[in-house]
Amino acid sequence: MIAFDEACRRVAANATAFRAERVALDACGDRECFHRGRSMVDGVRPLGNQDSSAQKDLAMADLLIRRRATARALAPGELVEVLAF
Repeated sequence: MIAFDEACRRVAANATAFRAERVALDACGDRECFHRGRSMVDGVRPLGNQDSSAQKDLAMADLLIRRRATARALAPGELVEVLAF
């Protein structure tokens, strides 16, 4: 059985860069974080509710936006790292 951290590393190795569409992303803290998102025609859009209890947004997501630890804030249109489902 693969440990969770190893599985995450394998998935992250297949990450792709896309443009964040219409939404700014805050700076990350000391931990890597992932935002649920949707692919759009010309980029990706983070979903509105990132709370762990947001089941509807979780079901709507078709990708994760990966933010590395200590990542700076991003303006709309900047490149983000994406893990597609």
